[in-house]
Amino acid sequence: MPIIRIEMFEGRPDEIKKELLMKVTTAAAEVLKIPAEHFTCIITDVPRKHWARGGVPFSEVELQFASQIMDRSFTSLALRSG
Repeated sequence: MPIIRIEMFEGRPDEIKKELLMKVTTAAAEVLKIPAEHFTCIITDVPRKHWARGGVPFSEVELQFASQIMDRSFTSLALRSG
C-alpha cells in the first residue's frame, strides 16, 4: 500500500488540494500498475516561517521569489506525472 506525501506551503484552497490528490494518485496508479484505491496520500501544510531555503525562512523572502519556487515545484510535478 504505497503512501504519497506532499509537503507545501499552507494556504491553498481545499478544492485545489482535492484535485492535486486525485491527479497524483491517478498518475502513480498508472505508472505502478496498482489500483488507485491502494494508495494513501497525505498533504502536510507547512507555514512559510517553518520552511527555509539556505537557512532563510520563506516568510522572510520576497513573496514573488517564493511564488516562483512554488510554481517551479508544481511544474516539475506535472512534468513527471505525465
